[in-house]
Amino acid sequence: MSYVDKERERQYQKAYRAEHRAELLAYKKTYNAEHAVERGDYAKSYGGIKEAGKRYRAKHAEKIRVAKKKYEAQNADRLRQYRAGRYAKNPHKTFAHALKRRYGITPDQRLAMMEKQNHCCAICGKASLAGKRALSIDHCHKTGKFRGMLCIKCNTMIGMAKDSPRVLIAASRYLEEVT
Repeated sequence: MSYVDKERERQYQKAYRAEHRAELLAYKKTYNAEHAVERGDYAKSYGGIKEAGKRYRAKHAEKIRVAKKKYEAQNADRLRQYRAGRYAKNPHKTFAHALKRRYGITPDQRLAMMEKQNHCCAICGKASLAGKRALSIDHCHKTGKFRGMLCIKCNTMIGMAKDSPRVLIAASRYLEEVT
């Protein structure tokens, strides 16, 4: 029975469920028992579905990668628009997710490190100016571990030295000798 008045329909459904509660529970129990074979093991828990998905993705990783690349190529403009809109609606949430994904830290941990360093670069001591480019997040490229906050120039210098203390020490010695 379909009503034009949605509120009346809701009231009718609520009253029906209250009146026939025992019958509905019995039906649900028998239905679930009869259809358990059709649903298979995956219906037992969400974890089963999750594990099955992981196994499938591991087994078909290359196929999925190719399909994803093809989809992204065909829908590049649409995806770009979607991502820009999503970022515009939730810039802080997007930033927080990127921090967690890339460096394994939260915005609070980043802010705590900035305060610990007095909003200055850990190497040269240059202050991060409000409205200008913020300090960069320095991290180990091998382990991904967050090390501290650096200005863009110091972060680039460490990156160019491939995170090698030996290269940086040699560069320091060279500069001392020639100047």
